[in-house]
Amino acid sequence: LEEEPVLEPVSLVQLEREFVLDDSACLTAIKEKSRPQYSKAWANFRAFFDNSADFDARVPSEAELMDYFRHLRTEKLFSSSSMWTTYSMVNSVVKEKYGASLRQYEHLRDLIRSYDVDVKRKAQVFTMEDIQAFLGRAELSEPYWMVRKTIITLAFFGGLRHGEIMGLKLENFRSSKDGVHVVHDRCRKQGADNMQRESKFLVPRIATGRVDYADIVESYVERVHRNLGKVQGRAFWTGRKDTFVNQPVGKNSIAYIPQEMAKLLGKENVTKYTYTFNSLRYSLASAAADNGAVAYQMANFPGWNESLVSE
Repeated sequence: LEEEPVLEPVSLVQLEREFVLDDSACLTAIKEKSRPQYSKAWANFRAFFDNSADFDARVPSEAELMDYFRHLRTEKLFSSSSMWTTYSMVNSVVKEKYGASLRQYEHLRDLIRSYDVDVKRKAQVFTMEDIQAFLGRAELSEPYWMVRKTIITLAFFGGLRHGEIMGLKLENFRSSKDGVHVVHDRCRKQGADNMQRESKFLVPRIATGRVDYADIVESYVERVHRNLGKVQGRAFWTGRKDTFVNQPVGKNSIAYIPQEMAKLLGKENVTKYTYTFNSLRYSLASAAADNGAVAYQMANFPGWNESLVSE
């Protein structure tokens, strides 16, 4: 491997002007809608350095910028797309503040290009015992937890992605003696096209044991209808301490639910990368494999494109 060049902390040599704008003045040239994001990117960059006051009089050096972007990759685990987005925002501020461009820093651009293969983050797996332990906690009976238990139940038995959970509709839930039948659109990615096909799954009714999965879903639907009337469309409504309110649960709140469950179960290293809806999909695949399912069956049900993914 070639060693990275040792760079001295010298500033850009090609400037369009000889004066430097203060931070607030240079940000006014950026579109108002985007200004908060650019301001935050620049503030985060400055906060990384103990000598950030120097940047009021000089352009950050290539060595300093490379140190910062290494930090974003190795410690903050930025993806390659986030790295380039940050580079673009910092470059825009540098142009306005100093009348210069970071494109003059070729080693910096080479460094970011070297990160174009993304960091792989594999979601952790919940065991069947974990699922039952969370769903079986009787003290978590308020509407806030009812909707979360329902989402976990549906995501697990349906092998649902976050986007598929968001697309569920109450009118597509049907109860029977076997459990709750759910019809939904299964997303499949093939090349650049997003294709959808109708899919369905069963949340089973368990006559014995500590958890009746179908009852969790049915109790939630009954309580929503009691508090809000016969609502249709979005499946998940915001639960307060004593009631549901006429406000759908937001996508970010839904995305956070696997982390909430992991924290309640006392899991270690709980982050938005380690416990996601993929954790529940992997958990379904693991439970299916334990019960004798083969790779093709696991790939066909959760909507993976290839059996190798499920393996």
